[in-house]
Amino acid sequence: MHYLAFYNIRIKEIQTGKYLNLDSYSPGKDVIKDLHQYAKSKLNSPQNHMKKSTAGFLSYNVTEYKSSKLALKERYTYGILETGESGKASRLLDTTKVGTASDPVAYNKKVADAMMQPFTFLLYAPANLNRGVLCLQKNGTAGIKGYFLDTYINHFKQSNPGLDMELSRISPAKAMEHILKSGLVKNFRFIRKDVPSDITDRLKKYDADAEPEEMELIIKAKRFGSLLGSGVLSRLLKHNAPDFKSIVEFPDVEFDTIKVDVQIGSKTRKIDLGKLGSIITNVDISDEVKYDSTGYPISDTVRDIAIDIATSMV
Repeated sequence: MHYLAFYNIRIKEIQTGKYLNLDSYSPGKDVIKDLHQYAKSKLNSPQNHMKKSTAGFLSYNVTEYKSSKLALKERYTYGILETGESGKASRLLDTTKVGTASDPVAYNKKVADAMMQPFTFLLYAPANLNRGVLCLQKNGTAGIKGYFLDTYINHFKQSNPGLDMELSRISPAKAMEHILKSGLVKNFRFIRKDVPSDITDRLKKYDADAEPEEMELIIKAKRFGSLLGSGVLSRLLKHNAPDFKSIVEFPDVEFDTIKVDVQIGSKTRKIDLGKLGSIITNVDISDEVKYDSTGYPISDTVRDIAIDIATSMV
């Protein structure tokens, strides 16, 4: 699954606490140009960062950087960042050879090897505003927020004494309010990452080899109806409102995540709300993007979705 996560990005004058316009936070300085120049300086120059949890490294590499758009109404810059973790050895299998007479082991991954994945990142920062939106792609649970915290944001602070760059997650209510101004909630999908043992036991009575992986409950609207208007949903999500919990909590089953399918015109946008009690908002883009021969999303299609959503958030 592939997602987009959205963050507010702001620049603050430490002494006064004043937030500065991103396109002119200092004479001749513009955050779009800053990120563009920083990313270009790191192009195809892999870096390692020691992981706190293991003895391995988290490796980063900017593999591609696209041109910035600096028109008044279309101020963004974006690129592709690869990351991968080392620290564990494993075998990589050629699945086309599994079950055949040929040896299926394609490669023995060494402890020092890092399998790199590409992620698209995009910064949208309109002129004359003190807030922008940083859009970061996630592949499953893997993401690149750490890169921006550990590298670019630290670089910015060191280069601009007296200024602080803040990155904060856009709240679910705000995200829903901006993303889904005219949408209709068509489905609630409640997902549990395992299946209760009593259900598994019943299945195994009929098939001893049954291996259920996860459980999903779907509440679906009638064909031309809706469950909630998106405005209603954004109000219920505000501050993780108890009213929302009363709608979606079940007394006997605990679910790991809640997903909402929202129809916006001819599009269906999939929103991952995470767990109750710690609701986040990721936009599931798996069905919207196009894929290349590697199986990963094509960066330009991720950009188009990110811009479509980010421009409605500022």
